[in-house]
Amino acid sequence: MRHLRPAHNGGPCWDDAMDGLDLGFTKIKDIFATADSIREHITTEEDAKLQIVIRVLTETLGWDHKDVSAERKNPNGFSDYIVSDLSQPAFVVEAKRTGRIAIATQATKRQEYKISGPALKAAFSGIEQASSYCTPLSIQLAVLTDGRVWIIFKPFIPGAPYSEKQAIVFPSFDAVQSDFATFYDLLSKERSRLGTYKLIFDKIHENRLFVTQAMQAVINGSDLRFEHKSALAFDLN
Repeated sequence: MRHLRPAHNGGPCWDDAMDGLDLGFTKIKDIFATADSIREHITTEEDAKLQIVIRVLTETLGWDHKDVSAERKNPNGFSDYIVSDLSQPAFVVEAKRTGRIAIATQATKRQEYKISGPALKAAFSGIEQASSYCTPLSIQLAVLTDGRVWIIFKPFIPGAPYSEKQAIVFPSFDAVQSDFATFYDLLSKERSRLGTYKLIFDKIHENRLFVTQAMQAVINGSDLRFEHKSALAFDLN
């Protein structure tokens, strides 16, 4: 388990001795405070990536720079980032200029919204773009973000179009900070290795069959009985 600690050069690095969730939370508060203080200078998509998105991935969520591949070409275009663990893709990040992603709601806390529903209508083209980059590599998790807004969703849902299911939406810096434990469970390297995001989305999408539910036999007990072997059965043996 890798956790954040100060490096000799003053930057972040990760070790096994500290709590990654708590240290990640401390670091993300610093990143967001800095972004707020220089918001007038974060005017392009590249600014958002450099000043916020990459820092969140590497300084708070435990991913190394070598885990993040930028501008990778696939049949559907160029993905902004593919985040991988030991060369196994974990999720796609589609980044936009800060303020570009609009959520049609006044909610300030983490929410779950239907992907094709009214709350995410203005963001749907970006969601589709992120989803399309997942398809060639069968990547199971996607992120659309402008640094402030984070929309996290599964691009593949068994038995249903992904757009009919919910995305997890953090609409602001405050939303990420107020529920950082969930944000960390969804996107950190530590939790990615445990597949925690799958449990979270299974609960939201109601895909799991819980052991508390009654189980039913395929054949009723009253229908079970022994039959004498026929002459044909003996011949076949």
